Amino acid sequence: MAEIPSDFSIQHLAPQHIDDLLKIAEEQLGSGYLNPHFLKSHLDDDNLIALVALVGDEVAGFSLMELCSVDDLAKKVEVERSWLDINFVNFDPIGYRKITAVKKSLSGRGIGSLLVAAGMAELQKHSKAVVSVAWKSSDGGVHIGKLAQKHDWIPMREIAHYWREDSIKNQYSCSSCGQPPCTCSAVVYAKFYN
Repeated sequence: MAEIPSDFSIQHLAPQHIDDLLKIAEEQLGSGYLNPHFLKSHLDDDNLIALVALVGDEVAGFSLMELCSVDDLAKKVEVERSWLDINFVNFDPIGYRKITAVKKSLSGRGIGSLLVAAGMAELQKHSKAVVSVAWKSSDGGVHIGKLAQKHDWIPMREIAHYWREDSIKNQYSCSSCGQPPCTCSAVVYAKFYN
């Protein structure tokens, strides 16, 4: 792994970062996966957290998170409310790690790991449980599997063809599968704090 550049920093999302985040998202997550309106919502809502990694003035990556109720999490993660009630009783709000992506040309330098750590620290200020949905490609690789193990996240369940309907509805191309429908699965991870 290459070293973290000396001019590396992490800060909260600002309006001037949005175009760069969209480019990184397209490169790493597929065309049309994020849109400007969605990213701009992270500027105005105290429950939405967006961190941006910079190398000098260049946007190197980003991480999107949210604080939400169990009801909202059930809708966002598309799992049964009863499953959440069993596994996340007495946790409200719950931190939800949505997305972390790093520019391909800067990957392998630990930037993603630092973004995840900074995001988890931010969420831990407000919640004792954090949920993350990791992308598991059709070849079986889990997008943040090594990172999840490094941070002691617990794999809670796997959901087959997790993005299928969403990719069809919103017409985005998966970086693994290509054009809709996406056939990737999801692994739901959790991290609990005392």
